[in-house]
Amino acid sequence: QFAGWKQQDAQEFLSVFLAGLSDDVNRMQVKPYVELKDSDGRPSAEVAQEFWSAHCSREQSVIASLFSGQFRSVLRCKVCGHENAAFDPFSFLPISLPEHAYRWVTCNVVSNSEAGVGQ
Repeated sequence: QFAGWKQQDAQEFLSVFLAGLSDDVNRMQVKPYVELKDSDGRPSAEVAQEFWSAHCSREQSVIASLFSGQFRSVLRCKVCGHENAAFDPFSFLPISLPEHAYRWVTCNVVSNSEAGVGQ
Protein backbone atom coordinates (compact mmCIF):
# COMPACT_ATOMS: atom_id res chain seq x y z
CA GLN A 1 0.00 0.00 0.00
CA PHE A 2 2.84 2.42 0.77
CA ALA A 3 5.26 1.30 -1.94
CA GLY A 4 7.85 3.75 -3.15
CA TRP A 5 9.40 6.81 -1.64
CA LYS A 6 7.28 9.57 -3.11
CA GLN A 7 5.74 12.42 -1.14
CA GLN A 8 2.17 11.09 -1.52
CA ASP A 9 3.23 7.71 -0.06
CA ALA A 10 4.62 9.38 3.06
CA GLN A 11 1.51 11.56 3.39
CA GLU A 12 -0.78 8.55 2.92
CA PHE A 13 1.11 6.57 5.56
CA LEU A 14 0.95 9.46 8.03
CA SER A 15 -2.76 9.92 7.31
CA VAL A 16 -3.59 6.24 7.94
CA PHE A 17 -1.32 6.10 11.00
CA LEU A 18 -2.78 9.20 12.66
CA ALA A 19 -6.38 8.20 11.81
CA GLY A 20 -5.85 4.80 13.42
CA LEU A 21 -4.13 6.29 16.45
CA SER A 22 -6.89 8.89 16.80
CA ASP A 23 -9.56 6.18 16.69
CA ASP A 24 -7.69 4.20 19.35
CA VAL A 25 -7.44 7.10 21.79
CA ASN A 26 -10.79 8.75 21.00
CA ARG A 27 -12.75 9.21 24.24
CA MET A 28 -16.08 9.13 22.37
CA GLN A 29 -17.21 5.52 22.18
CA VAL A 30 -20.59 6.42 20.67
CA LYS A 31 -20.40 9.05 17.94
CA PRO A 32 -23.70 10.93 17.76
CA TYR A 33 -25.16 12.10 14.46
CA VAL A 34 -25.37 15.88 14.39
CA GLU A 35 -27.49 17.59 11.75
CA LEU A 36 -25.95 20.89 10.78
CA LYS A 37 -28.05 23.89 9.76
CA ASP A 38 -27.45 26.04 6.70
CA SER A 39 -25.51 29.22 7.30
CA ASP A 40 -28.49 31.41 6.24
CA GLY A 41 -26.47 34.61 6.28
CA ARG A 42 -25.22 34.12 9.84
CA PRO A 43 -21.72 35.37 10.69
CA SER A 44 -18.94 32.99 9.67
CA ALA A 45 -17.60 32.80 13.24
CA GLU A 46 -20.97 31.57 14.51
CA VAL A 47 -21.32 28.94 11.77
CA ALA A 48 -17.69 27.83 12.20
CA GLN A 49 -18.22 27.36 15.94
CA GLU A 50 -21.35 25.29 15.31
CA PHE A 51 -19.52 23.01 12.85
CA TRP A 52 -16.50 22.73 15.18
CA SER A 53 -18.72 21.79 18.13
CA ALA A 54 -20.33 19.07 16.01
CA HIS A 55 -16.87 17.76 15.03
CA CYS A 56 -15.69 17.79 18.65
CA SER A 57 -18.79 15.90 19.80
CA ARG A 58 -17.55 12.96 17.70
CA GLU A 59 -13.77 13.34 17.90
CA GLN A 60 -12.26 13.78 21.35
CA SER A 61 -8.69 12.62 21.07
CA VAL A 62 -5.37 14.34 21.53
CA ILE A 63 -4.59 13.55 17.87
CA ALA A 64 -7.74 15.33 16.68
CA SER A 65 -6.95 18.24 19.00
CA LEU A 66 -3.43 18.64 17.62
CA PHE A 67 -3.97 17.88 13.93
CA SER A 68 -7.46 19.16 13.05
CA GLY A 69 -8.65 22.35 11.47
CA GLN A 70 -11.50 23.61 9.27
CA PHE A 71 -11.87 24.38 5.59
CA ARG A 72 -14.45 27.01 4.71
CA SER A 73 -16.37 26.35 1.52
CA VAL A 74 -19.13 28.48 0.02
CA LEU A 75 -21.75 27.36 -2.48
CA ARG A 76 -23.29 30.17 -4.48
CA CYS A 77 -26.38 29.85 -6.70
CA LYS A 78 -25.69 31.28 -10.16
CA VAL A 79 -29.36 32.17 -10.61
CA CYS A 80 -30.32 33.96 -7.41
CA GLY A 81 -26.90 34.53 -5.79
CA HIS A 82 -27.85 32.77 -2.50
CA GLU A 83 -24.80 31.58 -0.58
CA ASN A 84 -24.37 28.76 1.90
CA ALA A 85 -21.12 28.36 3.87
CA ALA A 86 -19.85 25.14 5.42
CA PHE A 87 -16.82 24.47 7.62
CA ASP A 88 -15.49 20.96 7.11
CA PRO A 89 -12.85 19.40 9.36
CA PHE A 90 -9.47 18.33 7.98
CA SER A 91 -6.40 16.63 9.36
CA PHE A 92 -3.99 17.46 6.56
CA LEU A 93 -3.51 20.56 4.49
CA PRO A 94 -1.97 19.27 1.28
CA ILE A 95 0.28 21.59 -0.66
CA SER A 96 2.04 20.77 -3.89
CA LEU A 97 5.79 20.93 -3.98
CA PRO A 98 7.00 22.09 -7.38
CA GLU A 99 9.10 19.70 -9.39
CA HIS A 100 11.79 21.10 -11.62
CA ALA A 101 12.64 19.89 -15.10
CA TYR A 102 16.27 19.61 -14.02
CA ARG A 103 18.21 17.84 -11.28
CA TRP A 104 21.37 19.00 -9.54
CA VAL A 105 23.99 16.29 -9.27
CA THR A 106 27.10 16.69 -7.18
CA CYS A 107 30.02 14.56 -8.24
CA ASN A 108 33.18 14.22 -6.17
CA VAL A 109 36.21 12.91 -8.02
CA VAL A 110 38.88 11.33 -5.91
CA SER A 111 42.18 10.66 -7.59
CA ASN A 112 45.27 8.80 -6.52
CA SER A 113 48.07 10.78 -8.09
CA GLU A 114 50.69 8.12 -7.29
CA ALA A 115 48.96 5.38 -9.31
CA GLY A 116 49.36 7.14 -12.62
CA VAL A 117 47.26 6.73 -15.72
CA GLY A 118 46.86 3.25 -17.21
CA GLN A 119 48.28 1.30 -14.28
